[in-house]
Amino acid sequence: MFKLITFLSVILILSSCKTEVKKVIPIEKLKISIQKKLKLALDEEYTSDLGINKSANDLLIEFYKKNLFNPKWINDSTLTDEGQKLKIILSNKFQFGIPNSRYTSLKWGNTNFLQDEILITTTLAYLANDLQSGFIEKDTLLLKPIQTVSLQRLEEITDFKSDSTSYIRQIVQFGPADTNYQFLAVGLIDYCSKYPIDTNKFDVQNFKRDTLFAEVKTRKSLFSKGYLKSEDTDSVTFIEALKLFQAHNGLRTDGLIGTYTAIALSESTRNKLMRTALSMEKWRWKNEYPLKYVQINIPEYLLRLYMDDTLRSINRVIVGKTDTKTPELTSKIRQLVLYPYWVVPQSITSKEICAKVKQNVNYLAKNQYKIFRNDKEVDPKTVNWAKVKDNTFPYRVRQEFGPNNSLGIIKFEFHNKYGVYVHDTPNKGIFNNDIRSFSHGCMRLQNPVELAKFILDKDSINKKRNDFTSLEMDSLFLLNKNYKIDLRDPVPIFVEYKTVTVAEKVLIFHPDIYFRDEKYLKLMNF
Repeated sequence: MFKLITFLSVILILSSCKTEVKKVIPIEKLKISIQKKLKLALDEEYTSDLGINKSANDLLIEFYKKNLFNPKWINDSTLTDEGQKLKIILSNKFQFGIPNSRYTSLKWGNTNFLQDEILITTTLAYLANDLQSGFIEKDTLLLKPIQTVSLQRLEEITDFKSDSTSYIRQIVQFGPADTNYQFLAVGLIDYCSKYPIDTNKFDVQNFKRDTLFAEVKTRKSLFSKGYLKSEDTDSVTFIEALKLFQAHNGLRTDGLIGTYTAIALSESTRNKLMRTALSMEKWRWKNEYPLKYVQINIPEYLLRLYMDDTLRSINRVIVGKTDTKTPELTSKIRQLVLYPYWVVPQSITSKEICAKVKQNVNYLAKNQYKIFRNDKEVDPKTVNWAKVKDNTFPYRVRQEFGPNNSLGIIKFEFHNKYGVYVHDTPNKGIFNNDIRSFSHGCMRLQNPVELAKFILDKDSINKKRNDFTSLEMDSLFLLNKNYKIDLRDPVPIFVEYKTVTVAEKVLIFHPDIYFRDEKYLKLMNF
Protein backbone atom coordinates (compact mmCIF):
# COMPACT_ATOMS: atom_id res chain seq x y z
CA MET A 1 0.00 0.00 0.00
CA PHE A 2 1.26 3.45 -0.82
CA LYS A 3 1.94 5.84 2.01
CA LEU A 4 -0.84 8.33 2.70
CA ILE A 5 0.59 11.36 0.96
CA THR A 6 1.62 9.38 -2.11
CA PHE A 7 -1.31 7.03 -2.55
CA LEU A 8 -2.74 8.43 -5.78
CA SER A 9 -0.55 9.94 -8.44
CA VAL A 10 -0.32 11.20 -11.95
CA ILE A 11 1.81 9.07 -14.20
CA LEU A 12 3.85 11.07 -16.60
CA ILE A 13 4.94 8.93 -19.50
CA LEU A 14 8.03 10.10 -21.28
CA SER A 15 8.87 8.34 -24.51
CA SER A 16 12.62 7.96 -24.60
CA CYS A 17 14.24 4.69 -25.74
CA LYS A 18 10.87 3.08 -24.92
CA THR A 19 11.49 3.72 -21.18
CA GLU A 20 8.64 4.81 -18.82
CA VAL A 21 9.49 7.19 -15.96
CA LYS A 22 6.88 7.55 -13.17
CA LYS A 23 6.57 10.55 -10.90
CA VAL A 24 4.35 10.40 -7.78
CA ILE A 25 2.36 13.54 -6.94
CA PRO A 26 0.13 13.91 -3.80
CA ILE A 27 -3.55 14.43 -4.56
CA GLU A 28 -3.73 17.91 -3.04
CA LYS A 29 -1.01 19.11 -5.43
CA LEU A 30 -2.57 17.79 -8.60
CA LYS A 31 -3.50 20.44 -11.16
CA ILE A 32 -7.14 19.46 -11.28
CA SER A 33 -10.31 20.93 -9.79
CA ILE A 34 -10.97 20.65 -6.09
CA GLN A 35 -14.02 18.52 -6.88
CA LYS A 36 -11.87 15.98 -8.73
CA LYS A 37 -9.32 15.98 -5.91
CA LEU A 38 -12.02 15.25 -3.36
CA LYS A 39 -13.47 12.47 -5.51
CA LEU A 40 -10.04 10.83 -5.78
CA ALA A 41 -9.44 11.23 -2.03
CA LEU A 42 -12.66 9.36 -1.20
CA ASP A 43 -11.14 6.16 -2.51
CA GLU A 44 -11.47 3.53 0.21
CA GLU A 45 -7.71 2.90 0.40
CA TYR A 46 -7.01 6.58 0.97
CA THR A 47 -9.68 7.01 3.67
CA SER A 48 -8.70 3.77 5.44
CA ASP A 49 -5.26 5.30 6.00
CA LEU A 50 -7.10 8.15 7.73
CA GLY A 51 -8.70 5.64 10.10
CA ILE A 52 -12.13 5.75 8.43
CA ASN A 53 -13.95 2.43 8.12
CA LYS A 54 -15.86 1.25 5.05
CA SER A 55 -19.28 2.11 6.43
CA ALA A 56 -18.28 5.69 7.14
CA ASN A 57 -16.51 5.94 3.78
CA ASP A 58 -19.64 4.79 1.95
CA LEU A 59 -21.58 7.55 3.70
CA LEU A 60 -18.94 10.13 2.70
CA ILE A 61 -19.11 9.09 -0.94
CA GLU A 62 -22.88 9.26 -0.91
CA PHE A 63 -22.81 12.64 0.83
CA TYR A 64 -20.27 14.29 -1.45
CA LYS A 65 -21.62 12.70 -4.63
CA LYS A 66 -25.01 14.25 -3.88
CA ASN A 67 -23.19 17.59 -3.50
CA LEU A 68 -21.30 17.09 -6.78
CA PHE A 69 -18.12 16.62 -4.74
CA ASN A 70 -18.09 20.24 -3.68
CA PRO A 71 -16.19 20.53 -0.37
CA LYS A 72 -17.79 21.99 2.74
CA TRP A 73 -14.82 23.25 4.75
CA ILE A 74 -12.00 24.02 2.26
CA ASN A 75 -11.31 26.03 -0.86
CA ASP A 76 -8.73 25.24 -3.53
CA SER A 77 -5.75 25.41 -1.21
CA THR A 78 -6.66 25.69 2.47
CA LEU A 79 -9.32 25.47 5.16
CA THR A 80 -12.00 28.14 5.13
CA ASP A 81 -12.66 30.19 8.27
CA GLU A 82 -15.54 27.85 9.08
CA GLY A 83 -13.30 24.83 8.55
CA GLN A 84 -10.56 26.22 10.79
CA LYS A 85 -13.06 26.91 13.58
CA LEU A 86 -14.61 23.46 13.32
CA LYS A 87 -11.23 21.71 13.35
CA ILE A 88 -10.37 23.44 16.65
CA ILE A 89 -13.81 22.81 18.13
CA LEU A 90 -13.85 19.13 17.19
CA SER A 91 -10.41 18.58 18.73
CA ASN A 92 -12.05 19.07 22.17
CA LYS A 93 -14.97 16.67 22.37
CA PHE A 94 -14.83 16.85 26.18
CA GLN A 95 -16.84 20.09 26.07
CA PHE A 96 -19.70 18.14 24.47
CA GLY A 97 -19.62 15.41 27.09
CA ILE A 98 -17.91 12.92 24.76
CA PRO A 99 -14.55 11.33 25.68
CA ASN A 100 -11.64 12.85 23.76
CA SER A 101 -10.41 9.29 23.36
CA ARG A 102 -13.56 8.31 21.50
CA TYR A 103 -12.34 8.70 17.88
CA THR A 104 -8.62 8.09 18.25
CA SER A 105 -8.61 5.94 15.10
CA LEU A 106 -8.93 9.11 13.02
CA LYS A 107 -5.49 10.35 11.95
CA TRP A 108 -5.42 14.12 11.84
CA GLY A 109 -2.54 15.96 10.17
CA ASN A 110 -1.43 19.54 10.44
CA THR A 111 -1.08 20.70 6.86
CA ASN A 112 -3.18 18.54 4.54
CA PHE A 113 -6.35 20.53 3.92
CA LEU A 114 -7.93 17.74 1.84
CA GLN A 115 -7.63 15.30 4.72
CA ASP A 116 -9.07 17.94 7.06
CA GLU A 117 -12.16 18.23 4.84
CA ILE A 118 -12.81 14.50 5.05
CA LEU A 119 -12.01 14.18 8.76
CA ILE A 120 -14.19 17.15 9.80
CA THR A 121 -17.19 15.63 8.04
CA THR A 122 -16.46 12.18 9.45
CA THR A 123 -16.09 13.50 13.00
CA LEU A 124 -19.37 15.39 12.71
CA ALA A 125 -21.07 12.19 11.52
CA TYR A 126 -19.66 10.26 14.50
CA LEU A 127 -20.27 13.03 17.02
CA ALA A 128 -23.88 13.63 15.99
CA ASN A 129 -24.64 9.94 16.43
CA ASP A 130 -23.03 9.81 19.89
CA LEU A 131 -24.73 13.01 21.02
CA GLN A 132 -28.12 11.70 19.98
CA SER A 133 -27.89 7.98 20.84
CA GLY A 134 -25.13 7.87 23.47
CA PHE A 135 -21.86 5.99 23.64
CA ILE A 136 -22.51 3.56 26.54
CA GLU A 137 -24.70 0.47 26.43
CA LYS A 138 -26.90 0.94 29.49
CA ASP A 139 -27.53 -2.75 30.17
CA THR A 140 -24.11 -4.24 29.40
CA LEU A 141 -21.95 -1.32 30.55
CA LEU A 142 -19.87 -1.53 27.39
CA LEU A 143 -18.87 1.26 25.05
CA LYS A 144 -20.97 1.33 21.92
CA PRO A 145 -19.23 0.83 18.56
CA ILE A 146 -18.56 4.10 16.75
CA GLN A 147 -21.25 4.70 14.14
CA THR A 148 -22.31 7.46 11.79
CA VAL A 149 -25.67 9.13 11.31
CA SER A 150 -27.87 8.73 8.24
CA LEU A 151 -27.26 10.69 5.04
CA GLN A 152 -30.23 12.93 5.69
CA ARG A 153 -29.02 13.66 9.21
CA LEU A 154 -25.49 14.35 7.99
CA GLU A 155 -26.84 16.87 5.51
CA GLU A 156 -28.72 18.60 8.33
CA ILE A 157 -25.81 18.77 10.77
CA THR A 158 -23.30 20.06 8.22
CA ASP A 159 -25.58 22.96 7.34
CA PHE A 160 -24.21 25.42 9.87
CA LYS A 161 -26.01 28.73 10.11
CA SER A 162 -23.97 31.91 9.98
CA ASP A 163 -25.85 33.77 12.66
CA SER A 164 -25.39 34.74 16.29
CA THR A 165 -25.48 31.11 17.39
CA SER A 166 -21.93 29.78 17.64
CA TYR A 167 -20.85 26.56 15.97
CA ILE A 168 -20.45 25.02 19.42
CA ARG A 169 -24.05 25.80 20.38
CA GLN A 170 -25.26 24.42 17.05
CA ILE A 171 -23.38 21.16 17.66
CA VAL A 172 -25.05 20.89 21.10
CA GLN A 173 -28.38 20.77 19.29
CA PHE A 174 -27.35 17.45 17.69
CA GLY A 175 -28.28 15.90 21.05
CA PRO A 176 -31.76 15.27 22.51
CA ALA A 177 -34.16 18.20 22.36
CA ASP A 178 -35.15 17.67 26.01
CA THR A 179 -34.75 20.96 27.86
CA ASN A 180 -32.91 19.33 30.77
CA TYR A 181 -30.35 17.80 28.42
CA GLN A 182 -29.85 21.04 26.50
CA PHE A 183 -29.35 23.01 29.72
CA LEU A 184 -26.75 20.47 30.86
CA ALA A 185 -24.96 20.60 27.51
CA VAL A 186 -24.81 24.38 27.44
CA GLY A 187 -23.84 24.44 31.12
CA LEU A 188 -20.92 22.11 30.43
CA ILE A 189 -19.63 24.32 27.62
CA ASP A 190 -19.97 27.46 29.74
CA TYR A 191 -18.24 25.81 32.69
CA CYS A 192 -15.35 24.62 30.51
CA SER A 193 -14.90 28.17 29.19
CA LYS A 194 -15.14 29.83 32.62
CA TYR A 195 -13.21 27.51 34.95
CA PRO A 196 -9.91 25.65 34.49
CA ILE A 197 -10.37 21.90 34.01
CA ASP A 198 -8.55 21.13 37.21
CA THR A 199 -7.18 17.58 37.46
CA ASN A 200 -5.78 18.02 40.97
CA LYS A 201 -7.29 16.25 43.95
CA PHE A 202 -7.17 17.84 47.40
CA ASP A 203 -7.26 16.03 50.71
CA VAL A 204 -9.56 18.53 52.42
CA GLN A 205 -10.78 17.49 55.86
CA ASN A 206 -13.75 18.60 57.94
CA PHE A 207 -12.83 21.84 59.74
CA LYS A 208 -13.70 20.22 63.09
CA ARG A 209 -10.66 17.93 62.73
CA ASP A 210 -8.17 20.70 62.06
CA THR A 211 -9.53 24.19 61.35
CA LEU A 212 -6.26 25.73 60.11
CA PHE A 213 -5.30 22.79 57.90
CA ALA A 214 -8.83 22.65 56.44
CA GLU A 215 -8.73 26.34 55.48
CA VAL A 216 -5.26 26.09 53.91
CA LYS A 217 -6.33 23.13 51.77
CA THR A 218 -9.62 24.82 50.89
CA ARG A 219 -7.82 27.94 49.69
CA LYS A 220 -5.58 25.80 47.47
CA SER A 221 -8.59 23.97 46.08
CA LEU A 222 -10.64 27.10 45.39
CA PHE A 223 -7.66 28.76 43.71
CA SER A 224 -6.96 25.71 41.55
CA LYS A 225 -10.63 25.49 40.54
CA GLY A 226 -10.83 29.16 39.59
CA TYR A 227 -12.97 30.40 42.49
CA LEU A 228 -10.12 32.46 43.98
CA LYS A 229 -7.58 34.64 42.17
CA SER A 230 -5.03 34.05 44.91
CA GLU A 231 -4.61 31.65 47.83
CA ASP A 232 -3.74 34.61 50.07
CA THR A 233 -6.97 36.56 49.58
CA ASP A 234 -8.74 38.22 52.53
CA SER A 235 -11.22 36.31 54.69
CA VAL A 236 -14.35 37.99 53.29
CA THR A 237 -13.43 37.10 49.70
CA PHE A 238 -12.49 33.58 50.79
CA ILE A 239 -15.86 32.98 52.49
CA GLU A 240 -17.75 34.41 49.50
CA ALA A 241 -15.85 32.10 47.14
CA LEU A 242 -16.50 29.11 49.41
CA LYS A 243 -20.22 29.89 49.55
CA LEU A 244 -20.39 30.15 45.75
CA PHE A 245 -18.61 26.81 45.49
CA GLN A 246 -21.07 25.28 47.96
CA ALA A 247 -23.98 26.61 45.89
CA HIS A 248 -22.49 25.00 42.78
CA ASN A 249 -22.25 21.70 44.65
CA GLY A 250 -25.77 21.49 46.01
CA LEU A 251 -24.70 22.22 49.60
CA ARG A 252 -25.85 24.64 52.28
CA THR A 253 -24.05 27.95 51.71
CA ASP A 254 -22.89 28.39 55.30
CA GLY A 255 -19.22 29.04 54.56
CA LEU A 256 -18.20 26.11 56.80
CA ILE A 257 -15.95 23.29 55.66
CA GLY A 258 -18.18 20.41 56.69
CA THR A 259 -17.87 16.79 55.63
CA TYR A 260 -19.61 17.06 52.25
CA THR A 261 -18.06 20.44 51.46
CA ALA A 262 -14.65 18.85 52.12
CA ILE A 263 -15.50 15.95 49.79
CA ALA A 264 -16.59 18.35 47.03
CA LEU A 265 -13.43 20.45 47.46
CA SER A 266 -11.26 17.34 47.25
CA GLU A 267 -12.75 16.19 43.95
CA SER A 268 -11.06 17.40 40.77
CA THR A 269 -13.01 19.60 38.39
CA ARG A 270 -12.31 17.13 35.62
CA ASN A 271 -14.09 14.40 37.58
CA LYS A 272 -17.06 16.71 38.15
CA LEU A 273 -17.27 17.38 34.42
CA MET A 274 -17.06 13.66 33.71
CA ARG A 275 -20.07 13.25 36.00
CA THR A 276 -21.77 15.96 33.94
CA ALA A 277 -21.09 13.94 30.80
CA LEU A 278 -22.55 10.89 32.52
CA SER A 279 -25.72 12.78 33.46
CA MET A 280 -26.04 13.83 29.81
CA GLU A 281 -25.60 10.21 28.76
CA LYS A 282 -28.37 9.16 31.13
CA TRP A 283 -30.70 11.70 29.52
CA ARG A 284 -29.94 10.05 26.17
CA TRP A 285 -31.07 6.72 27.60
CA LYS A 286 -34.45 8.13 28.57
CA ASN A 287 -37.56 7.64 26.53
CA GLU A 288 -39.63 10.76 26.13
CA TYR A 289 -41.52 11.68 29.29
CA PRO A 290 -45.33 11.73 29.20
CA LEU A 291 -47.26 14.98 29.65
CA LYS A 292 -47.99 14.09 33.30
CA TYR A 293 -45.46 12.47 35.62
CA VAL A 294 -43.58 12.57 38.91
CA GLN A 295 -39.78 12.56 38.81
CA ILE A 296 -37.46 12.06 41.77
CA ASN A 297 -33.71 12.62 41.45
CA ILE A 298 -32.08 10.82 44.38
CA PRO A 299 -28.79 12.80 44.71
CA GLU A 300 -30.74 16.06 44.38
CA TYR A 301 -33.26 15.09 47.11
CA LEU A 302 -36.08 16.61 45.08
CA LEU A 303 -39.43 15.48 43.66
CA ARG A 304 -40.96 17.31 40.70
CA LEU A 305 -44.51 17.07 39.45
CA TYR A 306 -45.18 17.84 35.78
CA MET A 307 -48.68 18.38 34.41
CA ASP A 308 -49.31 19.08 30.72
CA ASP A 309 -45.54 19.12 30.24
CA THR A 310 -45.27 22.00 32.74
CA LEU A 311 -43.53 21.93 36.11
CA ARG A 312 -46.26 22.38 38.74
CA SER A 313 -44.45 21.73 42.01
CA ILE A 314 -41.06 20.94 43.54
CA ASN A 315 -40.81 19.18 46.89
CA ARG A 316 -37.88 18.12 49.03
CA VAL A 317 -37.51 14.43 49.75
CA ILE A 318 -35.55 12.25 52.15
CA VAL A 319 -34.00 9.16 50.57
CA GLY A 320 -32.35 5.99 51.81
CA LYS A 321 -29.19 5.81 53.87
CA THR A 322 -26.04 4.42 52.28
CA ASP A 323 -26.78 0.96 53.73
CA THR A 324 -30.48 1.07 52.72
CA LYS A 325 -30.24 2.80 49.35
CA THR A 326 -33.27 4.07 47.47
CA PRO A 327 -33.50 2.16 44.18
CA GLU A 328 -33.92 3.62 40.71
CA LEU A 329 -37.25 2.56 39.22
CA THR A 330 -40.11 3.35 36.88
CA SER A 331 -43.72 2.71 37.86
CA LYS A 332 -47.15 4.36 38.11
CA ILE A 333 -48.82 5.89 41.15
CA ARG A 334 -52.17 4.11 41.26
CA GLN A 335 -53.43 4.81 44.75
CA LEU A 336 -53.41 7.44 47.49
CA VAL A 337 -53.66 6.01 51.01
CA LEU A 338 -54.86 8.34 53.77
CA TYR A 339 -53.74 7.49 57.29
CA PRO A 340 -51.78 4.44 56.12
CA TYR A 341 -50.74 1.50 58.24
CA TRP A 342 -47.06 0.67 58.15
CA VAL A 343 -46.26 -2.99 57.76
CA VAL A 344 -42.66 -2.98 58.95
CA PRO A 345 -40.22 -4.85 56.65
CA GLN A 346 -38.60 -7.96 58.10
CA SER A 347 -35.16 -6.40 57.78
CA ILE A 348 -36.20 -3.63 60.17
CA THR A 349 -38.11 -5.80 62.64
CA SER A 350 -35.22 -8.24 63.04
CA LYS A 351 -32.43 -5.67 63.16
CA GLU A 352 -34.04 -2.82 65.09
CA ILE A 353 -37.43 -3.47 66.65
CA CYS A 354 -36.62 -6.87 68.14
CA ALA A 355 -33.65 -5.48 70.06
CA LYS A 356 -35.69 -2.57 71.44
CA VAL A 357 -38.56 -4.82 72.53
CA LYS A 358 -36.10 -7.05 74.40
CA GLN A 359 -34.97 -3.98 76.34
CA ASN A 360 -38.50 -2.75 77.02
CA VAL A 361 -41.65 -4.61 75.97
CA ASN A 362 -43.63 -1.38 76.27
CA TYR A 363 -41.72 -0.02 73.25
CA LEU A 364 -44.35 -1.56 70.94
CA ALA A 365 -47.37 0.09 72.60
CA LYS A 366 -45.56 3.39 72.96
CA ASN A 367 -44.98 3.53 69.20
CA GLN A 368 -48.41 2.13 68.21
CA TYR A 369 -46.98 -1.18 66.98
CA LYS A 370 -48.98 -4.39 66.96
CA ILE A 371 -47.55 -7.84 66.30
CA PHE A 372 -49.22 -10.65 64.38
CA ARG A 373 -48.57 -14.32 63.81
CA ASN A 374 -50.49 -16.10 61.05
CA ASP A 375 -52.62 -12.94 60.76
CA LYS A 376 -53.66 -13.18 64.41
CA GLU A 377 -52.74 -10.40 66.80
CA VAL A 378 -50.40 -11.43 69.63
CA ASP A 379 -50.14 -9.77 73.02
CA PRO A 380 -46.42 -8.86 73.29
CA LYS A 381 -46.48 -9.38 77.05
CA THR A 382 -47.22 -13.07 76.52
CA VAL A 383 -44.03 -13.57 74.51
CA ASN A 384 -40.78 -14.81 76.05
CA TRP A 385 -38.63 -12.27 74.23
CA ALA A 386 -35.39 -13.67 75.63
CA LYS A 387 -35.84 -16.74 73.44
CA VAL A 388 -36.65 -14.81 70.25
CA LYS A 389 -33.65 -14.62 67.93
CA ASP A 390 -33.11 -11.54 65.82
CA ASN A 391 -32.50 -13.43 62.58
CA THR A 392 -35.62 -15.58 62.99
CA PHE A 393 -38.07 -12.95 64.22
CA PRO A 394 -41.41 -14.83 63.88
CA TYR A 395 -43.84 -11.92 63.98
CA ARG A 396 -45.26 -9.45 61.48
CA VAL A 397 -45.19 -5.92 62.88
CA ARG A 398 -47.73 -3.26 61.94
CA GLN A 399 -47.74 0.33 63.08
CA GLU A 400 -51.23 1.75 63.49
CA PHE A 401 -52.25 4.79 61.47
CA GLY A 402 -52.18 8.29 62.91
CA PRO A 403 -50.09 11.46 62.88
CA ASN A 404 -47.19 9.67 64.64
CA ASN A 405 -47.10 6.81 62.13
CA SER A 406 -43.73 6.60 60.37
CA LEU A 407 -45.54 7.05 57.05
CA GLY A 408 -47.33 10.16 58.30
CA ILE A 409 -50.86 10.81 57.12
CA ILE A 410 -50.58 9.90 53.42
CA LYS A 411 -48.81 7.40 51.18
CA PHE A 412 -48.42 7.27 47.39
CA GLU A 413 -48.69 3.64 46.35
CA PHE A 414 -47.03 2.24 43.22
CA HIS A 415 -45.98 -1.28 42.32
CA ASN A 416 -42.27 -2.10 42.42
CA LYS A 417 -40.17 -5.10 43.34
CA TYR A 418 -38.32 -3.18 46.06
CA GLY A 419 -41.33 -2.50 48.28
CA VAL A 420 -40.67 1.24 48.48
CA TYR A 421 -43.07 4.16 48.10
CA VAL A 422 -43.42 7.89 48.62
CA HIS A 423 -44.95 8.99 51.90
CA ASP A 424 -45.37 11.67 54.52
CA THR A 425 -43.34 11.72 57.74
CA PRO A 426 -43.93 13.09 61.26
CA ASN A 427 -40.27 14.21 61.42
CA LYS A 428 -40.31 17.47 59.46
CA GLY A 429 -37.11 19.05 60.79
CA ILE A 430 -34.59 17.14 58.68
CA PHE A 431 -36.02 18.51 55.44
CA ASN A 432 -33.89 21.57 56.17
CA ASN A 433 -30.69 19.52 55.84
CA ASP A 434 -28.80 19.78 52.56
CA ILE A 435 -27.88 16.06 52.68
CA ARG A 436 -31.09 14.12 53.25
CA SER A 437 -30.27 10.40 53.19
CA PHE A 438 -31.89 9.08 56.35
CA SER A 439 -34.61 6.60 55.37
CA HIS A 440 -34.76 2.82 55.04
CA GLY A 441 -35.17 3.19 51.27
CA CYS A 442 -38.58 4.84 50.89
CA MET A 443 -38.89 8.49 49.88
CA ARG A 444 -40.29 10.81 52.54
CA LEU A 445 -41.98 13.87 51.08
CA GLN A 446 -42.05 17.38 52.55
CA ASN A 447 -45.46 18.54 51.29
CA PRO A 448 -47.32 15.34 50.47
CA VAL A 449 -50.89 16.60 50.88
CA GLU A 450 -50.34 19.43 48.39
CA LEU A 451 -48.91 16.95 45.87
CA ALA A 452 -51.85 14.60 46.39
CA LYS A 453 -54.30 17.42 45.77
CA PHE A 454 -52.58 18.36 42.51
CA ILE A 455 -52.79 14.76 41.35
CA LEU A 456 -56.36 14.20 42.52
CA ASP A 457 -57.76 17.37 40.95
CA LYS A 458 -56.10 16.54 37.63
CA ASP A 459 -57.44 12.99 37.88
CA SER A 460 -60.95 14.36 38.40
CA ILE A 461 -60.75 16.72 35.40
CA ASN A 462 -59.31 14.15 33.01
CA LYS A 463 -61.85 11.48 33.86
CA LYS A 464 -64.82 13.84 34.36
CA ARG A 465 -65.39 12.49 37.81
CA ASN A 466 -66.78 14.33 40.80
CA ASP A 467 -66.47 11.77 43.55
CA PHE A 468 -63.04 12.83 44.82
CA THR A 469 -61.35 16.20 44.57
CA SER A 470 -58.95 18.03 46.85
CA LEU A 471 -61.92 19.34 48.86
CA GLU A 472 -63.26 15.84 49.40
CA MET A 473 -59.76 14.78 50.49
CA ASP A 474 -59.82 17.41 53.26
CA SER A 475 -63.12 15.94 54.47
CA LEU A 476 -61.70 12.44 54.43
CA PHE A 477 -58.76 13.54 56.59
CA LEU A 478 -61.24 14.78 59.18
CA LEU A 479 -62.62 11.25 59.49
CA ASN A 480 -59.24 10.20 60.89
CA LYS A 481 -59.32 6.70 59.45
CA ASN A 482 -57.48 4.58 56.93
CA TYR A 483 -58.87 5.26 53.45
CA LYS A 484 -57.71 4.36 49.95
CA ILE A 485 -58.36 6.41 46.81
CA ASP A 486 -57.73 4.66 43.50
CA LEU A 487 -56.61 6.92 40.67
CA ARG A 488 -58.46 6.41 37.42
CA ASP A 489 -55.54 7.88 35.51
CA PRO A 490 -52.36 6.52 37.18
CA VAL A 491 -49.41 8.92 37.27
CA PRO A 492 -46.05 7.68 35.93
CA ILE A 493 -43.23 8.00 38.44
CA PHE A 494 -39.51 7.95 37.61
CA VAL A 495 -36.96 7.55 40.41
CA GLU A 496 -33.58 8.42 38.91
CA TYR A 497 -29.95 8.99 39.83
CA LYS A 498 -28.23 11.96 38.18
CA THR A 499 -25.52 13.68 40.17
CA VAL A 500 -25.31 16.79 37.99
CA THR A 501 -28.25 19.09 37.27
CA VAL A 502 -28.77 22.69 36.18
CA ALA A 503 -30.29 25.53 38.19
CA GLU A 504 -30.70 28.94 36.55
CA LYS A 505 -28.40 27.77 33.72
CA VAL A 506 -25.58 26.91 36.17
CA LEU A 507 -24.26 23.37 36.67
CA ILE A 508 -24.92 21.95 40.13
CA PHE A 509 -22.74 19.02 41.21
CA HIS A 510 -24.53 16.91 43.82
CA PRO A 511 -22.66 14.46 46.07
CA ASP A 512 -22.59 10.95 44.63
CA ILE A 513 -24.02 9.60 47.90
CA TYR A 514 -24.27 5.98 46.76
CA PHE A 515 -21.10 6.02 44.59
CA ARG A 516 -23.15 4.81 41.64
CA ASP A 517 -21.23 6.95 39.14
CA GLU A 518 -17.93 5.18 39.67
CA LYS A 519 -18.57 2.15 37.44
CA TYR A 520 -19.52 4.43 34.55
CA LEU A 521 -16.64 6.87 35.00
CA LYS A 522 -14.10 4.04 34.84
CA LEU A 523 -15.64 2.93 31.58
CA MET A 524 -15.78 6.39 30.02
CA ASN A 525 -12.00 6.93 30.10
CA PHE A 526 -11.95 10.64 29.34
